[in-house]
Amino acid sequence: MSARLLSFAIPFLVACAKPLFAAESKPSAASGIVTLDTPRSFPTINSTTEWQKRARQIQQQVLISAGLWPMPQKQPLEPHIYGRIERDGYSVEKVYFQTYPGFYLAGNLYRPIGSGKGPFPAILNPHGHWADGRLADNKDGSIAARCISFARQGWIAFSYDMVGFNDTYFPDQPVVGPDKFYIRHRDFATNDVNQLWNINLLGLQTWNSIRALDFIESLPEVDRHRLACTGESGGGTQTYLLGAIDDRLAAQVPVVMVSHTMQGGCGCENAPGLRVQYSNMEIAAAAVPWRLDPRHLDGRGTRHSTYLRIIRCCECLSLRPLRLQSQLQPNQPRNGLFMAWSSIPPQARRCRAQGATLSKRARC
Repeated sequence: MSARLLSFAIPFLVACAKPLFAAESKPSAASGIVTLDTPRSFPTINSTTEWQKRARQIQQQVLISAGLWPMPQKQPLEPHIYGRIERDGYSVEKVYFQTYPGFYLAGNLYRPIGSGKGPFPAILNPHGHWADGRLADNKDGSIAARCISFARQGWIAFSYDMVGFNDTYFPDQPVVGPDKFYIRHRDFATNDVNQLWNINLLGLQTWNSIRALDFIESLPEVDRHRLACTGESGGGTQTYLLGAIDDRLAAQVPVVMVSHTMQGGCGCENAPGLRVQYSNMEIAAAAVPWRLDPRHLDGRGTRHSTYLRIIRCCECLSLRPLRLQSQLQPNQPRNGLFMAWSSIPPQARRCRAQGATLSKRARC
């Protein structure tokens, strides 16, 4: 059987299989039908070995459901960086590169000015389902302001499009305004042939995030050992999906969506079989023992106990408990996300627990 056919078949086999951890994480639903809003629970983890095994299963399930197992061959990015503008403490440039041959991902690259020659830490900034995409700048939040803040603190920040938003779409799709970005976004991979071969929006978007990480890692002034990702809403989903499957992230900060109920309302957050056994909480925690800093801004089903269960998972790895960031106070600005590298404990960066190297993430 071909690898591509396996990628199609396995999600459905997984969906029909008996859950390996049914006693621990079976969602509570009176009807027995699991939906996006079915309350979930975080499983009880009793040892490092137990969590490592489960994290590997989560990683493989994400890749299979996304249609990325086996992983596609990476082609040259052929990046184009142009249109540099300099401002107080930072510069911004336009970027596009190939994630697949003939398919381009667009974004903006923010670099520090006056912070020395580097190397600098770098951070990806996938956006959520804002009407204006990566160019959102309003009272609720600003992608550009976040990236500018990072650059002024000595980071390199890259914001990039969801598929169908702003500058990233297919040639046969119409040129539309911000009020139609979401419709164009959700139009991808909806026909029977796509679904037959497990080609889906979550998979393409996750692949774009992997290639975006390839891009920032390739920049000569970037410190390859200090790569991170943060995003909100659908960007939060992309953050923890990337953290679950790519061991290059030294830190991830998903803002909302680490939820015990609502699991994501778009095709870019859902794929066949993805959450039959696992929830957002577990997928986000799969990056442990790396640094995970989940943050909650609104009422999207994320509750205090969600964080406490993830923290206990970290404690079983002999790491310092995570800093809790829950329930922002009224009128507190949402764009002021600050992630100081010094706040990441050395034992998390070095991936050590009880003197033993943990998993393949311990290459730093």
